[in-house]
Amino acid sequence: QCETGFFLNASNQCTLCNSMTLDCTECTIDICSKCADNFYLKNITKCELCNIPITNCLNCNDSQTCVYCQADYFLQSNTECLNCSFIDVNCTHCQNDGNCTACEKGTYLDQTLNSCPLCHFSCVACQSFTVCS
Repeated sequence: QCETGFFLNASNQCTLCNSMTLDCTECTIDICSKCADNFYLKNITKCELCNIPITNCLNCNDSQTCVYCQADYFLQSNTECLNCSFIDVNCTHCQNDGNCTACEKGTYLDQTLNSCPLCHFSCVACQSFTVCS
C-alpha cells in the first residue's frame, strides 16, 4: 500500500498521482479522486485549473463555481469571496460560511449577532461588553 498522493502501479511501485494528471493529489491506479487547491476534477483522469474570475477563490467544483475561499475571506452565493470586514468592519478572521471568528482589539466577538461590538470605554480589550481582559 502507498502513502497519500501515490498509487501502486503495475510493477508494484508507488508512483506519484500527479504523474497521471498534473495537480492530482489523491488517486488509485488510474483514477484521480482529489486535486490540488485551485484545481477541480473534470473527470476521473484530469485536474483542471479553477479558471473563474473570482478573486480569492481557493477551490472550485467546476469552471464557474467557487466552493471555498482563501483564509480570512468568506463565500457569498458561490459567486464571490468577500473579506471578513464585510461581516463587520472590526471582524479580522472568519470562516468560509461567513461566521466571524475574531475581532479587532477594543471589540469582542458576539457570536449570536455575528458582529464585533465595542468594549466598554474602561476596557482596552474585552470578552464581552463589561468583562475586560
